[in-house]
Amino acid sequence: MSDFEIQMSGEGATGPEDSAKEEQATEIAPKVGEYPKGVRLALIVTALALSIFLSALDITIVATAIPKITDEFHGLDKASWYGSAFFLTSGSFQASWGKAYKYFDIKWTFLSAIVVFELGSLLCAVAPNSNALIVGRAIAGAGSAGMTPGGYIIIAYVVEPVKRPTYTGIIGLSYCLASVVGPLVGGAITTTTTWKWCFYINLPVGAVTVFIVLFFFRTSSIVKPITATWTEKFLQADFVGVALILGALVSYSLATQYGGKTEAWNSSTIIGLLVGFVLLVAVFAAWEWHAGERAMIVPRLLMQRHVATGSLFAFFFAGSYFLTIYYLPIYFQTVDGASPIISGVDTLPLIIASAVAVISAGLFISKTGYAVPVQVASAIITTVGAGLLLTLNLGTPTGNWIGYQIIAALGWGAGFQIPVTICQALAKPTDIPSLTAIILFFLNIGGGLLINGAQSALVNTLISTLPTSAPDVDPSLLISTGALEIRSVFPEEQIPGILEAYMKVLITGCSDGGIGSELAKQFAARGYQVYATVRTPSKAASLVGVSGVEVLELEVTSTESIAACATEVDRCTGGTLDVLINNAGADFVVPFLDVSLEQAKQLYDVNVFSIIGVTQEFAPMLIKAQGCVVNFSSIAGVYSSSKAAAKQISECMRTELAPLGVRVITGIIGAVQTPIHQRAGDLVLSEGSYYQNLRDHINEVRKGTTKPGAVDVASVCKTIVSDVDGEKRGIVWRGGTAAAVRFLSWLLPNGLWESVVNKGRGLEQVVKPAEK
Repeated sequence: MSDFEIQMSGEGATGPEDSAKEEQATEIAPKVGEYPKGVRLALIVTALALSIFLSALDITIVATAIPKITDEFHGLDKASWYGSAFFLTSGSFQASWGKAYKYFDIKWTFLSAIVVFELGSLLCAVAPNSNALIVGRAIAGAGSAGMTPGGYIIIAYVVEPVKRPTYTGIIGLSYCLASVVGPLVGGAITTTTTWKWCFYINLPVGAVTVFIVLFFFRTSSIVKPITATWTEKFLQADFVGVALILGALVSYSLATQYGGKTEAWNSSTIIGLLVGFVLLVAVFAAWEWHAGERAMIVPRLLMQRHVATGSLFAFFFAGSYFLTIYYLPIYFQTVDGASPIISGVDTLPLIIASAVAVISAGLFISKTGYAVPVQVASAIITTVGAGLLLTLNLGTPTGNWIGYQIIAALGWGAGFQIPVTICQALAKPTDIPSLTAIILFFLNIGGGLLINGAQSALVNTLISTLPTSAPDVDPSLLISTGALEIRSVFPEEQIPGILEAYMKVLITGCSDGGIGSELAKQFAARGYQVYATVRTPSKAASLVGVSGVEVLELEVTSTESIAACATEVDRCTGGTLDVLINNAGADFVVPFLDVSLEQAKQLYDVNVFSIIGVTQEFAPMLIKAQGCVVNFSSIAGVYSSSKAAAKQISECMRTELAPLGVRVITGIIGAVQTPIHQRAGDLVLSEGSYYQNLRDHINEVRKGTTKPGAVDVASVCKTIVSDVDGEKRGIVWRGGTAAAVRFLSWLLPNGLWESVVNKGRGLEQVVKPAEK
């Protein structure tokens, strides 16, 4: 058998001899005639899918409810425990439940797990405080630890091996769908009623599952539990191993909860907890090796290559998956200001893409028997998708976060059930419960550990960033404030700074009515701290009092003014700047032969050399923040030398700053409705000018009276803000007629394109000397 093919014939892989007691158990799968068929099989599979749906739903349904829960219980400090408490017990008891399925009747073991889960759900629903909720989550997790492997184990005994990947795919689909639909259901519940119904809902659904299993599932006469004394069964549960791994996980969770918040990372408390975590894991490993077949993680099984690799895959795969499930709703609600139900709707791309992927992967494996290539491909796709999700920021365009979710979900959906599928296909029937539990043990442990680590990283980032982004905000107050309460607890003027900690932009040329002024307003609306600069602050009156906007004086042609502005921004931001927009520009329409050298220098100082001077001064802050520079040119660059120069300067800047982690956007701006031309007077040409016949046309251009296709400044700025947030780089064409100019300049031969441009400029009216 190749490394890439799994066996679907129904014969288990050959392994070491089992103990004498294990020989009393079934060594072969049920015969084909003993598998349930028709409606009975459909009901059993439905019940199993429902149980796993409930188990997975309970993991993520609280994701969109957490902001509401933190509001009611007054604090973000225990938010990670609402998820990790479930993961800790679910992971710790997973393998023990696997042993229970081996030594007790699988039907009654499965029903017992559901009862424990339901009791935990009930306690969560009636919890009067956060501590009671955490205890309820822990109990529900202990029950879930038996439900999830139970579903996979029973499927292995009620479905023929050749069909097992397809039905395992159905179970996997149930798990994935519940995981991603959880935030949507949680959002709907918390929006229309109390978050407590996120747990009450488990009771009737669980009852339906119990009814179906109780009356329609019959344990096969061949699938008998191993005969053993009660003492042996107790030892097989490996409660010592459970206590050790649970202690290790709690130590880690406490360290990540307190580290950097109530205790310094180098304090004796945190160091002790982390050392304790490492030591307990080491003792746990030694104990499991010593316990042998009685261990919750049987060494004989874990040492098999496909089990070891599957366990590692499940650990990291689940970690990336559940981090996304938990923190996407918080991103949508806190950063984008979405309601709980809308934040759930925003995760629909995950639901659809993962559903398609999990079914497709199951059918492919059933048809071909090849699972490892799918597993490798899913890991690659997931890595790319997770990396894209990492770029989510304030105001990321809708198309981006939808696409990122789809890419990641295709990977998660395709790969989630593969470790279980491979292990069951290569296992002896008596090893199926233990192997299934081992894989799910690592899956749950991975989710729990990484969620705690992520929460710690989030809170510590808030603490370190707030002193510069929102110096008037008490970090401890923010941490103890619910996610949805932030906008109501803190004054409006502090909100942008807080959201910056959960971006800072400097814009030049922010006179009223122009692109810079509108950009300042739109960036502020998305939560940025905006430093709007202008040569004369009184000309930015519309920005005074706008939340999140600070108007600064800046003359972009003065090195002293640039340096002074940079010093002030450095003081306010702590030395970082996420976005620099070189918007300041001069519009001076004069024929080449009629412009004075001094006028040309002034034009280039503003439109070209200021881009160099300002960017150089702010470069250290941009590099530190791995930020973005936006430079503006114009479609007039085809005939305006300073605009053409600005474009080339910007493109050179893009290539030179890229190795330093700074991206550069070159905006080619078309016709936009702004008052920039209102101050332009009539052009007076000398009597001997060759362009006297063009005077009226030139004056129309200077005053902006001929702007075909001009668009509203707000719509252009909205697109530019999205370019920044959407990680664009290089040349972008924005504004009226920009797309047409881009297309025609590409389509037409140079000579024909030049003729079109010159005709639009009226150059055919120029009077030649001989004609004069």
